Amino acid sequence: MHIVYVNHANFRGNSGIHIFPLANIMVKRGHKVTVFVPDDPSSVEMHMGEYIFDVRRFDDNGRLPNYGGMIIHAWTPRERTRKQTCKLAKEYNVPYIIHLEDNEEKIVEDALGQPFSYLERKSTRKLDKLIPEHLSHPHRYKNFLDHASGATCIIESLKHFVPKSIPVAFFWPACEEEMFNIPEYPVLDVRKKLGIPKDVLVLAYLGNMHSSNQYDVSALYKAIGILNDQGRYVRLIRTGHNSIPFLMGANNVENKNTIELGDCCISDALGYLSASDILVQPGIMNEFNKYRFPSKIPMFLASGRPVVLPNVNIGKHLTNGVNCIKLVKGDPEELAQKIAFLQDNPLLSRIIGQKGRNFAKKHFCWQKSAEKLIGFYQNVLDSYSNV
Repeated sequence: MHIVYVNHANFRGNSGIHIFPLANIMVKRGHKVTVFVPDDPSSVEMHMGEYIFDVRRFDDNGRLPNYGGMIIHAWTPRERTRKQTCKLAKEYNVPYIIHLEDNEEKIVEDALGQPFSYLERKSTRKLDKLIPEHLSHPHRYKNFLDHASGATCIIESLKHFVPKSIPVAFFWPACEEEMFNIPEYPVLDVRKKLGIPKDVLVLAYLGNMHSSNQYDVSALYKAIGILNDQGRYVRLIRTGHNSIPFLMGANNVENKNTIELGDCCISDALGYLSASDILVQPGIMNEFNKYRFPSKIPMFLASGRPVVLPNVNIGKHLTNGVNCIKLVKGDPEELAQKIAFLQDNPLLSRIIGQKGRNFAKKHFCWQKSAEKLIGFYQNVLDSYSNV
């Protein structure tokens, strides 16, 4: 079959990180794969290894080959993805399925600073002017889902947003095999390159800060400040960028106790994880975190480092004190306390890291996810052809 992925962004974001290995596996299984991105198709080169699928921009009007049946997989129902998917589905008269990886309604609400229920009451015409291309349209995204032939969800809770009549497949993200080969102890050469002294406790956080996780990232920065104020020498390696300001005065930590590295490729991320002692996914139970699967968690657990994370989404499948350390409140003080606990208990910290890696080996596998998707695609195509 010909599998056409329509991504809401280029390959620099988490969605591109997920599509890249899946697309390669699909091609190795004998399928044709084309990935559409809105801009910068060369960003595919940031990933580890060769890509063997076709990459096109949204504005590429070249004809797609008919290869044993075509199916479109829209990666999120955001406006730019919806428009491109509807265009292709109409042109080729093929089914489409939609991938959900976030609570789109909460993201819209946070980005615009207005309750989603209030936005829904506006006319479609007014919303057309208000909703930017990178968000989901309160009216049009629901209609987009209503007419889909299927949906995929990165975590089970997202089924809440899928119409009951539509078939759904679930799959967890994974990570590159190289992540499992990171040495057990921190790689000092990487620390040296970053100017980090040997006696410093190092954390790494890979990800952007936006309106929906502003409190979480700010809490982590604030915790780093608390630990250093206590006389603990702690540094944070940070990749990604901030689209909004910090909260709680957490920006005072920046430049003093953090190393800001901006966007990075997968190979660089592997190096930063290898330099760390502890990895933290900050967060609290809320309408954003409940419906997501942080893409960095498979990498964090696979690295063999102890991982601190909230008891929400994937955290519900882990065991506190065994293969992770869980947060209850997720505030800066608790984050600092959990990090200090791991620093003061190095043997337990190592055991938790090892068991976290074992969990990752058992549950995170792109090959298994791809096989599940191939079966789902074929079922959707068979149902569509029989209508």
